[in-house]
Amino acid sequence: KIDNEIEKADYEIDTYGGDSRLASAMMDMREISEDPKYILFGKGLDNTYRIAGPDKDVLRNCGDTSLLISWGAIFTLVYLSFLYYSFYQLTKQFQINRGFAAVFLLIFLVVGFSEVIFTLPFFLGFLFFGSLIKKQYTVHEEVFDPYTDLQPAAHH
Repeated sequence: KIDNEIEKADYEIDTYGGDSRLASAMMDMREISEDPKYILFGKGLDNTYRIAGPDKDVLRNCGDTSLLISWGAIFTLVYLSFLYYSFYQLTKQFQINRGFAAVFLLIFLVVGFSEVIFTLPFFLGFLFFGSLIKKQYTVHEEVFDPYTDLQPAAHH
C-alpha cells in the first residue's frame, strides 16, 4: 500500500494539488525549501501565503508537515518541546516510567501525520498542561499519589 501511495503521489500533486497525505507532505516539503527563511520561521497559517500556486483551497492534510511549514523549524521544535514537557510531567505525576513521555510524543506525531491536529484548541492547550501539573504537585509539601489520594475516605 505504501508503494502504491508513493507511485500515486506525483500524479495527485499534478492533478489534485496534494489530495493524499503523502502528496500533501511532499508538496509542503517542496514549498518550505523555496526560501531558507521558510525553514526557520514558516509561511504562516493563512492559505493566501501558506499554499503556493493559484488554488488556495487545495487540501493539505498532513499535520506534521503542516505544522513545520506554517510555524517553521524553530517554533515547531518549541511546540514539540512543550508537548514533550507536558507528557513528562504526566509521567512524573503518575509515577510511571519517564520514557513513556517520548512514546506519547511519538504517538501524537504518528496521528498528526494523518490529520492536521496540532492547531486545534485541545492540542494548543495541552502545550501548557505540563506547567499546570508541575505547579499543582509542587505547591504541596508531599507528592500527590493518585493511587491513595483518589480513594474515597473510609467512614468510621
